[in-house]
Amino acid sequence: MRASNKWDESIDKKNIKELKKIVYKVGWPDKKLVGVKAALGAWLIVQHGVFNIEFQKYCLGLLKKAVADKKMPQFTVPFLIDRIKMVEGKPQLFGTQFFKKTRSGKLHLWKIYNKKGIDKRRKKCGLEPLKNHKMVDQRIRYKYY
Repeated sequence: MRASNKWDESIDKKNIKELKKIVYKVGWPDKKLVGVKAALGAWLIVQHGVFNIEFQKYCLGLLKKAVADKKMPQFTVPFLIDRIKMVEGKPQLFGTQFFKKTRSGKLHLWKIYNKKGIDKRRKKCGLEPLKNHKMVDQRIRYKYY
């Protein structure tokens, strides 16, 4: 859906509804429980569930624990933190979020809190320096897991 640029928010809402059932029943669906592909898929559903910030925040706590237990890749936490910050209109901490300007169609980095310290924060989370950051297809991120 996202690759084709045919956005359908109803799909995101349906996915969040189903993921909520899973999360509230069994906790975070990590790689041990559902496998790598499904665990990252669950994270992407939450990442794109911007219309339900309360659920994103709830899942952030679960993700932090799953990362600490080495059941989810480290990059999932800073991406979700930044997404939540962006939805709230606040500066992001890790420089993971971009937005499209309507006229140009180009992606632009969302505002950043304390840009001087960003690479130090990114390094702590296992992310490359901001100048090296690229918009990478999430399938490539399996290597981090």
